[in-house]
Amino acid sequence: MKKSFLLIAILAAVLIFPFAINVDKAGADAIMFPWIVKSATVSTLVSVVNTAQGNPDFEERVHLQYWVKDPNGAHADTLPDLVNDQENTCTEIDFKVLVSKDDLFTVDTSGKIGSGLPLFGDTNTIPVNPATSLKMNVPDPRRAFLLVDNNTSNNFAAPTINNNVDGTLYGEAIVLELGSGASWGYIAYNPSGGQTTTQSSPVTFNDGSDLQGEVIGADEITQTVIMPVDTMITRYFLTPVDVADSGEHATANQRVGNANAKVQFCLDPTTVQLGSGFTRCQEGGIYDNMEGPLSNSINKNIVCTSGDDLVALMGGGYDTFRDSGSSGWAYVVTNLGDVDQTGLIGNGLPTVDNPTDEMIIGRLEYTETNLVLDGYDVGGAVNNFVWLRDSETVTSLGGINNIHNVPFVPAGGG
Repeated sequence: MKKSFLLIAILAAVLIFPFAINVDKAGADAIMFPWIVKSATVSTLVSVVNTAQGNPDFEERVHLQYWVKDPNGAHADTLPDLVNDQENTCTEIDFKVLVSKDDLFTVDTSGKIGSGLPLFGDTNTIPVNPATSLKMNVPDPRRAFLLVDNNTSNNFAAPTINNNVDGTLYGEAIVLELGSGASWGYIAYNPSGGQTTTQSSPVTFNDGSDLQGEVIGADEITQTVIMPVDTMITRYFLTPVDVADSGEHATANQRVGNANAKVQFCLDPTTVQLGSGFTRCQEGGIYDNMEGPLSNSINKNIVCTSGDDLVALMGGGYDTFRDSGSSGWAYVVTNLGDVDQTGLIGNGLPTVDNPTDEMIIGRLEYTETNLVLDGYDVGGAVNNFVWLRDSETVTSLGGINNIHNVPFVPAGGG
């Protein structure tokens, strides 16, 4: 994971006391691919670079851990056709692969290209668990997120030594539509700070470790621009981030499939009391491009990971926005996920008890035919992806994208 500014002080200490830190006991690196998509026509290719070198007496191993929407999860009994529903939990699928220093491997997580083996003639990267593939072996369609770490000590005789260090993994993803070649992509999220000594140890991706604002947390607000509904299809990709709570969830650990947080479009992102809790949205909705407010967005509960079209996040305001033909924008906030010990929320769907108020959010804009902008035919389709970011809790300087709605006040306040 990326090194924080604290690294400067650490390096200074190492120069003065070169034997004070035992590098062999440093935590390994871990990265996160928040959005993995698999369907009959869509594959997600992931590329991983490992720059760490461990003890030559040990095998270098990279650990892949998918968290996949569970066909036997929370909704299996009541809504078996909604495997990828927003509130369905995830289950893990684990692999290990033999690598080396400066190694790169690329794999199609759906298995449609290369059967889930390393691509492009790569014979130095060898899957070892199982030996045949690194694909998600689940039926289409499916959503997931993927964690990758390079802790090599697991299953070895000396589990507290020869671990790799922070900042030694890099990753990229391409979400590819088979047949048309349309695609979008992103760089894997690599937060600051390392993990502990095994490939099952907790990994933390929470807000405050995101030096580039990848996570929207409880003290942050981001924004989104929304293209006209009849011009582009807009879909949001949403992955809650686990945070330390109490009791069972006293330790933050992204190796879970039941973290749940809420996301909401806001006209006024002011924190207000809501029942026994709080919401960071005084009034839900979006602004159109004539500064007109459209109220009634939904405070949507998301479990594990999800992909939601615009209508799912706007509620009753969607039809008005669509019929206006305008573009729009909104503040985007995250709120604490549903807490329900009885297991029922909304329309009676089971839920989980691992609420968080942090989330990774991306926006996809695409067309299925030629894009026409205000009557101008651009001659082809579009597939545009934007990672919504803010880093206020990291920089303490207002955030990289956190704008504020401040009206003009004349001199003297009159």
